[in-house]
Amino acid sequence: MTRCRAALLAAALLAAAASVTSAARAQSSNATPFNNTAIDAGPTIPLSGFSTDRPNNIAQSSAANNAGSVLWYIGQGFDPDQPDYNGYTALMYAAINNNTQIAYLLLSHSAHTDVRDKLGNTALHLAADRGSLDVMRQLLDAKAPVDAQNRQGVTPLMVAATNGHAEAVKLLLKYNADTGKQDYTGRDALGWAGNKTAVVQLIKNSASTR
Repeated sequence: MTRCRAALLAAALLAAAASVTSAARAQSSNATPFNNTAIDAGPTIPLSGFSTDRPNNIAQSSAANNAGSVLWYIGQGFDPDQPDYNGYTALMYAAINNNTQIAYLLLSHSAHTDVRDKLGNTALHLAADRGSLDVMRQLLDAKAPVDAQNRQGVTPLMVAATNGHAEAVKLLLKYNADTGKQDYTGRDALGWAGNKTAVVQLIKNSASTR
């Protein structure tokens, strides 16, 4: 899904959200393209299935690719930055699933790109791990910290490199990811790339031009 199309779809969702009231919520055929559940039906994630803490519900809705429920919780004022039991936020699940529509909704409602999971990973780390290029672009455009280090000192570039995601590596380098940054064992992105030939060449080329 292109960023333009994602923005248009998200705009339709935001327009529907504007008419939400406590008594009734307007229906929209574009509200939940993933499961065709109307917004006025309320959240499809059962409240009894997770913690009663409100933020867990929006995270699990994102995990299920349920844009309508994410929108519903946003409209109710839920905090998108609070993690679920797994330590993941709604934005992190959008990154894992490469769901640009949900990522757009969250970022346009003040979800932060520098929130960490239990291992110190940001949403950009998780997107780089999966090669979720579309969400990576959204995160980087939203000023996600490109060289953020997790608890092992690993950056998104290292994660993309070790998984052989050449396009993800190229994108991170475009946003000036530091090829010389080292993890806490002293290994840099080139070391993490191992025998991934295409990735190694990208990193070497980038390092030589800086």
